[in-house]
Amino acid sequence: MKFGLFFICFATGIFANAQQSTRLSQYFFNPLLVNTASAGMHQNWAVGGGFKSMWSSIPGAPKTQFLTIDGTLMDRKIGVGFIVENDEAGLLGQKKVMANGNYRIRLSQHNWLAIGAGIGIKQHVIDGAKSTFEKNGDNAISTVYMSDVAPSSSAGVYFFNRGTTIGVSFENILRYKIDYTDVDRSITSRATSRINVLASHRIPLAKDWVLIPNVLVKYEHNNPLQIDITPMVEVRQRFKVGIGYRHKESTSLIVQNEITERFSAGYAYDFQTNGLASVTNGSHELMLRYLFLKNKSNYVNPRNF
Repeated sequence: MKFGLFFICFATGIFANAQQSTRLSQYFFNPLLVNTASAGMHQNWAVGGGFKSMWSSIPGAPKTQFLTIDGTLMDRKIGVGFIVENDEAGLLGQKKVMANGNYRIRLSQHNWLAIGAGIGIKQHVIDGAKSTFEKNGDNAISTVYMSDVAPSSSAGVYFFNRGTTIGVSFENILRYKIDYTDVDRSITSRATSRINVLASHRIPLAKDWVLIPNVLVKYEHNNPLQIDITPMVEVRQRFKVGIGYRHKESTSLIVQNEITERFSAGYAYDFQTNGLASVTNGSHELMLRYLFLKNKSNYVNPRNF
């Protein structure tokens, strides 16, 4: 088989058990993608979007696009959020639509605890038409399009104030069954259950300079523990720069900027530190956010979280 098919099989292995979650380097930029209970953390409605293109020089490498909308209702007591996400890796694809909600408990003037849950659907796809073979007639992989639609669920808790966030979330606890079937074969898999622990804290260094360490620990059933450590330095409450480290996988250079009071953007470039380092040019990630400041008296700048 050619290298392209080898990589497709490799990518399929990475996304086994109904695919691992997307490996985002800027997980703290849009925490709704990690924890359902973080919906509405900006107090005003926000629209977020972005994409990640992994291992850019390798055909069939994983790619992700997403769109999020979240905000608060009932005088900030309820947070709601919606996620639309598309993932592709080799022959595999996944499309997800999620609705999230949380109830927010005000512990004190600046301390909040949100308890949330999410429900949605996912379409899991094996697109055999993307496979290429060195010899005609090689049917080790089906060449037809197979898909299955299954439910998706999540739950989480999220504590936040003006300097600290700590959250724990659970996804796909029931590990629902996924059945890909065509005319001559059937492939069965199960959703990957996962637990995410997310935390960040603001540490003033000097006038207009703040250190913000971010940590994400992710456990996925039958997969290695993922640990991300990402210290960011904020300058003049607008510009951020940092370095991310993902254990035994990659390092990242990250730049973020609050371009206006409403609009923010972030970019990350990942350098592989594992066995892919010699065959890939790295990964690109872009994230955007737009805030609707309907009531500026209630506005809480996201840099304060």
